[in-house]
Amino acid sequence: ELRFARKLLRKRRGLWQKNIGTEIEFLETKNRVENLEKRLRVLRAQLGQAIIVAPFSGIVDWVNVRVGEQVMPGSSDPLLRLSSPEGVHVYAEISDKYIGRIEVADTVRISPLGVGENLLFSSVQTQVQFISQTLDPNSRTFFIKSYLPSESSSARDLFLPNQVVEVRIQDYYLDASFVLPSHLIQYRKTGTYLYKVIPKTSGDRKGFVAERVRVVVGKTYKNLTQILEGVDSGDLIIYEGYKNISRGWWVKIVRRVDVSEFQKI
Repeated sequence: ELRFARKLLRKRRGLWQKNIGTEIEFLETKNRVENLEKRLRVLRAQLGQAIIVAPFSGIVDWVNVRVGEQVMPGSSDPLLRLSSPEGVHVYAEISDKYIGRIEVADTVRISPLGVGENLLFSSVQTQVQFISQTLDPNSRTFFIKSYLPSESSSARDLFLPNQVVEVRIQDYYLDASFVLPSHLIQYRKTGTYLYKVIPKTSGDRKGFVAERVRVVVGKTYKNLTQILEGVDSGDLIIYEGYKNISRGWWVKIVRRVDVSEFQKI
């Protein structure tokens, strides 16, 4: 019908340009063509609603309908499930005590739960992409978002949509620093202390005595505490038996563990 109307419009336009026929006939034909074209656009739009178009490229791994079944837009039951390794993002809820300590572009390491000491080989590194500007009043947390690197084969092998993961954010970094096991540090009203041994000669007796020294501590991570002041390279820190001694006691060194053997922050 539209094809015939367009053909009729071309003929009457040609006749009208040659002053043959009436203007009303030409306008009626033109209006009919415009109405038919509008109806065609509406029908095509309605037909488009019957076609499911994926919002992104991926793999259909689950289908909930069969050929011939009637479906309606807005149904609560999904028709299918589409997944893609591209653009996968991770949300993490962070305690409010870290407000101001985490920034966009901070390093993030994401790993499956239960990785333990194999973190380096079973994780991917990315960055903080977004930090929420509001706090959840119930959990007192804010959330961050990071994207898994789509070019990483580890990300495709280790992670799936809706998976629960462990997120580690690097909010503090030093090239090197003294760290000691946190349990060695004693906290008192007068300050923070630990025990070290110093050489001493008293008459004919030579050896080592326990000395309580005041220290300034920094960050704590994984039961290791950063020592900012009070410990120098080469100091001998009492690692075992420190709870059973007092300042000035003579001690015997039975084993030495160098500070450099501890993990650096």
